[in-house]
Formats: sequence, C-alpha cells, structure tokens
Amino acid sequence: MRLPFLLATLASALVATAAAAHDGIKHNTVIFAGSVIVDPDQPPLGPSTIEIEDGRIVDIIAGHDDSMADHDTHFFDLRDKTVLAGLIDLHTHLSSDPGGDYWRAATTPPEYYVLVAAKNARITAKAGFTTVRDLGSRTDQVTQMLRRATAEGMVAGPRIVTSARTISIVGGHGDVNGFVEHVNDVLASDYTCTGPVDCAETVRKASKYGADLIKITATGGVLSQQGRGLEAHFSDAEMKAIVDTADQLGLKVAAHAHGAWRARDRGGGPRRGPHHRAWHLPRRSRGQGHARQGHRAGADADGAEGRDRGAGHGHLYPGG
Repeated sequence: MRLPFLLATLASALVATAAAAHDGIKHNTVIFAGSVIVDPDQPPLGPSTIEIEDGRIVDIIAGHDDSMADHDTHFFDLRDKTVLAGLIDLHTHLSSDPGGDYWRAATTPPEYYVLVAAKNARITAKAGFTTVRDLGSRTDQVTQMLRRATAEGMVAGPRIVTSARTISIVGGHGDVNGFVEHVNDVLASDYTCTGPVDCAETVRKASKYGADLIKITATGGVLSQQGRGLEAHFSDAEMKAIVDTADQLGLKVAAHAHGAWRARDRGGGPRRGPHHRAWHLPRRSRGQGHARQGHRAGADADGAEGRDRGAGHGHLYPGG
C-alpha cells in the first residue's frame, strides 16, 4: 500500500472540490475505494463509495455503484487502494524551510516567503493534510493571505489556521538576533513586548491583523541566535496579560517551550516540562492540562470542524 499516494489522492479530491465550491455552484465528488480507514482502532471497511459535497465528506456507502459516477460528479477510481480521511497538522511553519542560515533574513525579500509558503502548502496537501495550524510566519501577512488564497481555490493547499507573527520578548527566541543593532531594528517583526500593558497591546495587534490564535515563545529555543538560554522568557505578569487579553478576544494561546519552564495557572500551581510543547489555554478553564509529547496529527473527515477537534480542552500540544 503506497500510503503517501493514497493520502495525496483523497486530499487532492477534497481540496479540488472545496476550491470549486467557492464559485457558488454545488460540486460533488465520488470516490470508489478498495477499502477505507474510518477509525484507526477498527479494521478498515471493505470496498466503499465515498461521497463528498463542497469539500466535505458526507457519506461512506458499502460497495461500488457505477451509476453514481456520472458526468455531473468528479470521479476518482481508487478500487485498488486503501483510503483514509485528510489529516491535521497542529504545528507548521509554511512560510519557511528548515535551515540554520539565519543571515538569509537580511538578504531575502518578503516576496520570496510568499512563494515558499505556496510551495509548502501544496506539498502539505499532497501529503494528505487537509487542515494545518501554522505557528509563526516569516512576514506580517504571508499566512493570512495564504489562508485566503487556499480558501478561494487560487492556490492548492490545506485549510489554514494561523497565529501569523510570533510574540516574544526583546532579544528572545522569536525576535531578530545575530546582527548589528541597526540591522536587527530593520528586520524586527515589531511583535516583541515588555510589561503587561505592552504585551496585552501586542495580542490585540495580532488579532487586528488576522491571527486565528496567539503564538508566544515562552522560553528560549535552540534554533535562534538569542543568548538568554532555554528557561522562561516572559514574566508571570506578562504571561497572564497575554492569556487574559487573548481570552477576551476569543483566541487561544500556543506557547513554544524548550527546557524546564514555568507556566502558572490561576491557582498558582507551577507546571514544568522539558519538551518542545504548545500549551493550549482554554477560556475559563486553564490549569487542567495534560501533557502530550511529539507532533500531533488528527483526522479531518468533515471539513472545517477538524480544525478545532481536540483543541481548547486544556491539553498540552507540541509547539515551536
């Protein structure tokens, strides 16, 4: 079984029908599958027909009915394949590629990152991921505009939930470091903050410019030029201001955390975690977290509902 191809095929079908639906016309897709994985804890279903309407899986029917593959539908014949629903990646950086050449920030114009983001969106969809959460953009509007372009069918890619820019302390992980002062200032994202009032204002700014959630770098990180180590960066008062302000705006907060760090709930109980995580802070129920390690991916079987599945219930998810 060639799993990447299977995922790519179904993801392509979902992306294609979702894009086509943007023109206001109802579009249907029918997939004949040799077998279908619906529940990872259960054996695959046998030969099945998958019905998709406007980018959403609406039904899975046992067997194959050739009459359903008429000229009014998009038809995919995967009778020799095993199919599963699109996946969800809760931690991506679509506008950048992995690498340690931090100096490229001084030589690369922002337009280049738009092309990188479009390339990675297509690769991600073809790999079978139909919803992603992007946690840190290279420029101010690149993932917000990618979110719009994929939703409108202009660019092939998954549904995108984005934090846009990352909020960090001055000189910390997420700020621009490693250059002489005037170059650092030119390249700065303007999303650093100091003190509760400034941090609250920065959260409001992120919301103003289209962030779906807030991403902060609560500690240092190993992939930046900052010299503040891996311990806590924000003060408790700053962290509280960020979370409370996001709460008021209806936004969740994801926190990058390397090494041992403290994140106190309203009851004052410290939490320490030596791994790379993102802390979902649900509204009015902080402090009920459960640690989960490693990158988390889920199944996106019914469209946009997948973006919230498993999020906002006090779980600790991977971040960066």
